[in-house]
Amino acid sequence: MQQINPEIKGLAGYQPDLPQKNTWPELVGKDATEVKELLEKETDLNIFLVPTGSAVTMDYRTNRVRVSFDPATNKVVKAPRVG
Repeated sequence: MQQINPEIKGLAGYQPDLPQKNTWPELVGKDATEVKELLEKETDLNIFLVPTGSAVTMDYRTNRVRVSFDPATNKVVKAPRVG
C-alpha cells in the first residue's frame, strides 16, 4: 500500500493522528457557538455545529468533531467527540 505524505493534508484518505482528548462531556449544556470557538482554539480539528435531528454521514473522521445542539436554545445536548 502506498504511503500518503502527512504534509499534504488535502489528499483524500489523509487522516491525522487521533488527538489525545477525543470527547468533551463537560461542554454539554454550554452555548454551541462558544463551544465551537473554544474547540477551534484548543484543537486543529474541523468543528461542525449540527442541529439535533439533522442527517449526518456515518463515516468516522479523526479530524472532525460534531457539536450536536438544540436549535431552540443553542445549547449543546450531546458530548462533542471526534468522529
